[in-house]
Amino acid sequence: MEMPVIVGVILAVMFLVTFSGWFFEYASGLHELVLDDRFYTYRIVGASLVSIVLFITAFYGISLINQCPKQERSGIFAGLRCETYLSLKAGTDHLFQPKNQPVDESLQ
Repeated sequence: MEMPVIVGVILAVMFLVTFSGWFFEYASGLHELVLDDRFYTYRIVGASLVSIVLFITAFYGISLINQCPKQERSGIFAGLRCETYLSLKAGTDHLFQPKNQPVDESLQ
C-alpha cells in the first residue's frame, strides 16, 4: 500500500518541527552542563555536530534495513550500496530458524 505524497510531506514537516524543538532545547540546555570558558562555543558546536551525525547515521541505518531487501529502489535510496548489508544478512540467516520449520527439541 503506497502512501500519497501529501502524507510524506506532512510527516516530514512533523519531523522537522520536532527535531528543531529538540535541537533548540538540546543546545540551550548545554549552557548549564558545559563549562563557560573560552572553549564554550567549540564544545557547543562539537556537541551539535555529534548530534547531527547521530541523526544522519540513524537515518542511513534505517534506510539500509528498509530499502536493501527491495529489488528496485527509487529516489534518494536508488544509490544505496547494499553489498555489505546483504552479505551480513546472508551470513546470519543460518542463525535464525525459519518460521515454517518445526523446532528441534532434541537439542535441549
